[in-house]
Amino acid sequence: MPAKLSLIDLDITYRLISIHDELVEYAPRKTAAQLPELRGGVADGSELWRYQTGGAIYSAPEIVDGVIYIGSLDHFIYALRTQDGSVLWRYQTGDAVASLPTVSDSVLYTGSSDGFVCALRTQDGSVLWRYQTGGAISSKAILADGIVYIGGSNGLFALQANNGSLAWKCGDAAFTTPTLAF
Repeated sequence: MPAKLSLIDLDITYRLISIHDELVEYAPRKTAAQLPELRGGVADGSELWRYQTGGAIYSAPEIVDGVIYIGSLDHFIYALRTQDGSVLWRYQTGDAVASLPTVSDSVLYTGSSDGFVCALRTQDGSVLWRYQTGGAISSKAILADGIVYIGGSNGLFALQANNGSLAWKCGDAAFTTPTLAF
């Protein structure tokens, strides 16, 4: 079933909420004096824009430098401008994308149900690398010390962030987001 998302301001922090198959941004409930970057001074909770995907959205977004990165069950990863909801780019995977995206150093890391973990340039969505895990990827990627940690139906994977090569793998399934303790 397709999904709608709403971008709403709760206090000063924006949040995306999945409702049907659309992404909708609402004006924050703050005054223009409190948030001078508001477009046109709109601060009444009214809808600012709407974007419809072709499938349900089960992942939370990553919002970096005015861009919303989000996956959909329609097999696409989207990069949308927070300003107006327009599409900067979209990348088609081989299956549904429920994995939460992670952005670091202008690279987006995520996985999909086709078993691939991918690294995409945030500028244009072009592929830097892809790694086939052999099972659906469902967790958020975590980066630390040049390693991407991500889990799915075939275990927990540690991949080199610069080229996607396997550093190590453990377990049979890791559906939750990895937590690193130092």
